[in-house]
Amino acid sequence: MDSDREDFTQYWTNAAHLGLDEITAPNEYYTSPEFFALERERIFRKVWLLSGRVEEVPNPGDYVVRSIPALKASAIVIRGRDGVLRAFHNSCSHRGVKVAPAEQGCALTLRCPYHGWLYGADGTLRSIPAEEEFPALDKSMNGLAPIALDTWNGFYFLNFDKKPTAGLADFLGGIGELFGELPFGHYPYQGRISAELKANWKNSVNGFNEGYHVAQTHTRTLHPQITTRENPHFHYYDIQLFGPHFTSTNERNFAWRPTAPTLQFVVRQMTPAAMPNHDKSPSETDFLSHTSINRICMPNFGTETITLFPNTVLQPLANGYLWLQFWPIEVSRTRVEIRLCLAQEPTTLRERFAADNTLAAVRDVMSEDFAMAQLQQEGLETGGKERQLYGQNEPLLRYFVQVIEHYVFGRGALKTLAPTARRLAAE
Repeated sequence: MDSDREDFTQYWTNAAHLGLDEITAPNEYYTSPEFFALERERIFRKVWLLSGRVEEVPNPGDYVVRSIPALKASAIVIRGRDGVLRAFHNSCSHRGVKVAPAEQGCALTLRCPYHGWLYGADGTLRSIPAEEEFPALDKSMNGLAPIALDTWNGFYFLNFDKKPTAGLADFLGGIGELFGELPFGHYPYQGRISAELKANWKNSVNGFNEGYHVAQTHTRTLHPQITTRENPHFHYYDIQLFGPHFTSTNERNFAWRPTAPTLQFVVRQMTPAAMPNHDKSPSETDFLSHTSINRICMPNFGTETITLFPNTVLQPLANGYLWLQFWPIEVSRTRVEIRLCLAQEPTTLRERFAADNTLAAVRDVMSEDFAMAQLQQEGLETGGKERQLYGQNEPLLRYFVQVIEHYVFGRGALKTLAPTARRLAAE
């Protein structure tokens, strides 16, 4: 083992480093409809949910419709004449019909297709056919029902609590400050994949927050690209906790080279995400140029895995980022949305082929994770065991259980820990 690698093992973060005692998770957290009902009301109806990018609605009248399946909610996110971005329940004040049936569009007014009630882009009720039939109706009190909306670094968040107990900045806390200047806005093009799993939503979140499964689950896909001889079980580095959110640094195996000619071509097109690119210096548009990324200056840095509670994972790469969300539908059903975000839409056949091939590779890896999540769900539902076990090398899974219990039961305090700084200061 070389001296550089010997030095970097000090940044491996296990449960003891985070002050997490031995912990297990009740299987009912993943199988009980009653527990899922508590999650729905005490998490998804109460916290800020990352729901999109402001670039989706750049001009007055531009709107998108977002569904939150756990809440059976449909939200209109629309930019008003005044340039302000707002969100409303997609439901007419008259008889509840959706006023925006399309997923996106541009309209400075929204008309209910049932009886023609007309709303402005600011949510106000503008006019009612046969208004004289509603003599006691106060139009000023019957606009579209608002949903709290706020933005962070170009992402917009929704909060379905009628009176949120905390603002978005307070909810994000230190993780919002740490990553608030990352250049997500430089990568507006999105290649998308979606799927529905027969698994609990937390199974998928957990899959991105431990590397223990990589050698077994991703033997022929991801494993040779990211694991090294010194770190065969893919320990995570420099884990930091910020209330309900957390982040970690992950490496890549820069000794790996593709052998198939097609993959060699793709890697040349998408180089910085897979191996060093010595022909290009980092710029302000690259994630690698920001000190909040790769804080330990790992020479074979792969990605930062940023988990925003409850259901979002962001993975900055040198040439873009992955954006993953896991939306619960029922206790054992989850909608997964995956976006590969690049600087621009491919304009040549070569660029299109490389981007599509990269997205297909992401899909292949995720398909392996999906298969395990569903097998896990089936195994948990057999009822043979009552609890899951977590190792010292699965600290974020332990912590995620504590965060869930904090919101569902009001149990325990959330942590804010930067273990790297603490350990280095002690040396």
